[in-house]
Amino acid sequence: MTFTTITHDLSPRGVATITLNRPERGNALNQAAIDDIGEYFAQRAVDKETRVIVLRGAGKHFCAGADLGGRGGEEIPPRFTLATMIEAVDICPKPVIAVVQGAAIGGVTAVLASFPGWYARAIAINYHGQTKTGFVEDAAVLAGAAAIVRR
Repeated sequence: MTFTTITHDLSPRGVATITLNRPERGNALNQAAIDDIGEYFAQRAVDKETRVIVLRGAGKHFCAGADLGGRGGEEIPPRFTLATMIEAVDICPKPVIAVVQGAAIGGVTAVLASFPGWYARAIAINYHGQTKTGFVEDAAVLAGAAAIVRR
């Protein structure tokens, strides 16, 4: 499968690295990024050569939240919602390490919260811009968090 919003690599020692690769948009999540992340984690979950997954962001920020400027106009139906992408990360049986630099805003904080032993919590900014945009992402974030809590 070809990914358009991430780069990835698998080292000979089984370290899979996924990099959010939209630095010009602060690695903000659009539908293609949500689909790419969900699909990548689903693939790595069953890959016998993958021993650990490292998630990072290219550029200054780990993830600037939802890409409100890039919403709409998608011709291909989405494969993942934010909640199902978070669930794909959460149920992945491989250890996941996040390398967080700069900001980690909005729904991506729910992705990070699904990692057992995530130590970068103090770095993440949980800014909710819904008050200015009218966009409510909390429903998806709460659905993902509920799936995590049920486990």
